[in-house]
Amino acid sequence: MPDTVWQTVKMKSSLTISSLLDRTSTSTLLTIALGTCLCYIIGLAVYRLFWHPLAKFPGPKIAALTLLYEFYHDVIRGGQYTWVIKSMHERYGPIVRISPSELHIGDPAFYDKLYTSSTNPREKWATTANLFMISTAFVSQVDSELHRVRRAPFNHLFSKRSVGQLSPVIVKHVQKLCARLAEWHGTGQPVNLRYAYAALAVDVVTDYSFAQPYAALEDPDFAPQWADAVDAILRLVYVNVYFPWLPALLQRMPAWITKLTNPLLLKVADFQSVSRGT
Repeated sequence: MPDTVWQTVKMKSSLTISSLLDRTSTSTLLTIALGTCLCYIIGLAVYRLFWHPLAKFPGPKIAALTLLYEFYHDVIRGGQYTWVIKSMHERYGPIVRISPSELHIGDPAFYDKLYTSSTNPREKWATTANLFMISTAFVSQVDSELHRVRRAPFNHLFSKRSVGQLSPVIVKHVQKLCARLAEWHGTGQPVNLRYAYAALAVDVVTDYSFAQPYAALEDPDFAPQWADAVDAILRLVYVNVYFPWLPALLQRMPAWITKLTNPLLLKVADFQSVSRGT
């Protein structure tokens, strides 16, 4: 009997909701939905401005209200938020609120407290962990212990002794760059030094990492595709902060789609394949 009563109540409730929806026009439902969204936005704004744990810190109110302020300067204006933050410090002092959930500190006295060390490990901020779309890299690890374990095999590469042993490799490629630049002497033609120095970096890094340079310095135009590909990645970094699902999507896209949308990223994908040995 109780089950029968419950089923009857449930059926009547369903009929009541169904009849209510039938009598409610689409415009009314839309008005309710918009009103609910508006109330949520207003409530969130009040919380971020007055009740949030960071509300007591100085900074522009628009930055405290929404990430769109940071998005505009980083994505639309192309990485200019750093300079906006600099002007914030000039106006508000050494500690400023730069977003709803972030503080920026421009005082060197806080260095030991903020930056990690063997005695002061810190978790990486998850939002920035996968900016470069390589989730397995040690720079992408949130957990400090996992970061330490994955970085350990690379430690000897950056020791003082290893860097000293790298000097002949660097000198060799610098001499090659100087020889290439000498070819322009007296020609009256301009040299794109951005591509030239990028080619030097590519050859030094690939020679040291893979024992086989990519010969960017030997390219007639200093292999500009490498510098352009890195620039394309750096532009994506800002977008990845606000759309964290984007790196996974890009990595799963077929090569022909990537070639149509951003062919420079194919070079980066090839480089990652070589790095993984695939």
